[in-house]
Amino acid sequence: MKRPSWITAVGIIAIILGVLGIMGGAGNMLTPTVIELQQEMFSSMQEMMENEPDAPVGLFRVFERFLDMPPWVGTWYVVTGVLKLLASGFVILAAAYLLQVKKQAPLLFYAACGSRLLVAVLELVPVFSGSLWGYSTLSNAFLGIVAFGALLLVAATSDKRAFAPSAPAPQTEN
Repeated sequence: MKRPSWITAVGIIAIILGVLGIMGGAGNMLTPTVIELQQEMFSSMQEMMENEPDAPVGLFRVFERFLDMPPWVGTWYVVTGVLKLLASGFVILAAAYLLQVKKQAPLLFYAACGSRLLVAVLELVPVFSGSLWGYSTLSNAFLGIVAFGALLLVAATSDKRAFAPSAPAPQTEN
């Protein structure tokens, strides 16, 4: 049986999203370091401009508020980054199985999309930290929820006859 077009479309989109997820997971893992560097940079700038009469004091307050977050949030970013890397790798593997039309591919793909959806939901937690930085992750988390939810919906509702074991070839008599 020829591979249905939904399998090709879902598989390719899932691989692309999986690769983007791996890059996003690496970014999540680096977030605490980036925030520390930005805090140092803005502190240095503020110290340099303290004696300036035209110093943008309000701007520094905004940056302080943006970069101020509870200590657990940095750890949360690292943990969700690792989980995102693992779940995205799982999505790529499951999508490859889907493209190869392996018998176990649909169930594997459901599990992979489900794990990636769970990670996207976990990425929403920093929003509730009261930190403005936490809100910056809102769009990425919602994009993950919508994209993997759509892939899961398409895969779950599409025809799976291509994954059924093929009937044995008829025996010929000699």
